[in-house]
This record gives sequence, structure tokens and C-alpha cells, in this order.
Amino acid sequence: MQKSGNNIEYVILGQYQIKTWFSSPYPSNSGNLKSSLLYVCNKCFKYSTNKFLIANHEIICFSLKSQEKIVFKNASLKIKELDGKQHKLTCQCLSLFAKLFLESKSICFDVENFLFYILTKTNKNTEETIGFFSKEKLSWDEYNLACILIFPPYQRHGYGKILIALSYELSKAEGKWGSPEKPLSSFGFISYLSYWTQSIVTFLLENTKDKSHSFSIKEICEKTAIRPKDVIYALKTLNILENWNSSQNQFIISYENLKSFVKQKNINLKPIIPDTATLYS
Repeated sequence: MQKSGNNIEYVILGQYQIKTWFSSPYPSNSGNLKSSLLYVCNKCFKYSTNKFLIANHEIICFSLKSQEKIVFKNASLKIKELDGKQHKLTCQCLSLFAKLFLESKSICFDVENFLFYILTKTNKNTEETIGFFSKEKLSWDEYNLACILIFPPYQRHGYGKILIALSYELSKAEGKWGSPEKPLSSFGFISYLSYWTQSIVTFLLENTKDKSHSFSIKEICEKTAIRPKDVIYALKTLNILENWNSSQNQFIISYENLKSFVKQKNINLKPIIPDTATLYS
């Protein structure tokens, strides 16, 4: 990994000290960033090299609480939507923080045309921000996700898949078929392929019953909101295209073979967004 610029080697976010991976264009007037340690507010992502300033700020920081729009909630997790135009400073600060861990992230200041979806977790009456994704308000390519990051201390716990699932729920609400902006990082690609596989296989199992069944790619797209190209790629990766009719984009699969694939590939069919969760439009 490339060493972080601006002399920032570590950031303090909540209870965690996190080693940075890449450089981020934090303004040079931020205490000149002469310290190798940057303190970041867990609520609004304002930052300082002075830990006492951030500690005092966090006590009174209600910048998100008073203006949050909840789009997802369960017992411990919550996702809030922020408009980059209405909450420009918070979204800029979040983008600068994300750049420390995303080499390909290019937009840190021109956030007005984006919506941000911030994932938080309640832990012993304390709300921790653990990741986010952003999407363009108007994407000519109809991408449903521009940037996604689960912060390093919270990675590999399935939180990324929850954010991906929400991006497709938003696509369903808009009546569109979505896809993430390309190119994806290697880790992002693995996460997406896992999500596509789980969503598609769940749909197929629910509709094959106890016999062979013919499916069209369009059927799967309409149910999952996954774009046709991504559906076909996932199916080919699974190697479950039986009697594939490329001219009509249809295939036949048997229930027994499908169950065998699920077992062989160890596909997790547990709902990504639990039934007990609430989605708000």
C-alpha cells in the first residue's frame, strides 16, 4: 500500500487508532497537519491535530442527529441519508477521511451532486459510524453506487453487503436496474459477486419448486434490480447455466442441481437485510 501523504500516519476515530493507507488532500491550513496523528469526529468527520479540540467538539456535536433522514434501521444498525448539497461540509469531511483508505477515490470537495448513505452501529448506548456509500443523484449510466467503504476496524463482518443490498433496494424503489461504478477494487468485486450470487440463487430457489424451471435474464433483473450483464456474469461464474438460449437470454435449471450448487459453493442464503429490519422510502 502507498504511504499516506500530508504526514498523516494514523487517524483516531472513536475508540480506534487506524493506520492510513493512502494520502488525502486535507487542506494545509488544518493545523498545517504537521502531526502524524489526526483526530476525527465520529459524527460529522470534522478533524484536528489537537485531540482536546475534537474531544470538546464531540461532546456537543449533534450535526447529524438534528437533520438525519433514516432509510434503514434494525436493532443495532442504522443507515442515514445525507444530501451533499444540503450537508456539504459533513460530506466533504467524510470524503477526505475515506480517501485515506481508497486509492481510487477522486471526488472529495465537489459533493453537491451526490447522496451519502452512512451506516452506524449502536454499541452500549454509543453510536459508531462504521462505513458509507455514495451515489450520484443523476447518473447517466444509471449507476446505483459511486463509492463504498467500510472503515478498517469494521471490515469482514458483512457490513459492506448490507450497504450493497440497500443500494439495490433504492434501485427497486426507483424502478431501475442498477450497477456499481466501474472499475471495482478487487475487494469490492468479491463483495459484489457474493451479493449478486446470493440474491440470484435465492430468487431461483424460491421459484424452481421441486422441478426444472425455465428462467429469463429479464425475470431475474426485475426481481433483483441487478443489471443483465452482472446477472449473466454471476450465473456463468456459478456455472449453472443449463440449456442456455443466448438468443432469448433464457436458461433451464433443476431444483436438485441448484441445491447442489448452493452446497458446493457454500452460498449463504440468510437474508442480508433481516425481515425484522425497517426500510424507509
